[in-house]
Amino acid sequence: MRTLQIIMALLALNAPVLAAPHHCAGAVMDALGKHGVASEHIIRTVFIDEKSDGQGRSIVIGYEAWVDLKTCKGTLVAKMDRCCDIWEIYSRRACDFPGLKNYR
Repeated sequence: MRTLQIIMALLALNAPVLAAPHHCAGAVMDALGKHGVASEHIIRTVFIDEKSDGQGRSIVIGYEAWVDLKTCKGTLVAKMDRCCDIWEIYSRRACDFPGLKNYR
């Protein structure tokens, strides 16, 4: 019986983990769509918490969405607050989009 529990635990560790979509994913897609980026051009999107450290604790104050595209060798970055209000979008490396700053 103990062997079965160990085998089940090992199988659970190797199982793929599906992450729930970020609550700001829709806002990012809408904003990128306004700049001509369609969902089929996106390879992946990674959300990073922006935190403020103070008084012995860390508080999430916003997010960054890093979007890798099929159409260029670079990344689009969307900065937003905790309510998903996007206040800046820029590109990095070889991704150039009209109206967006590019940081190489």
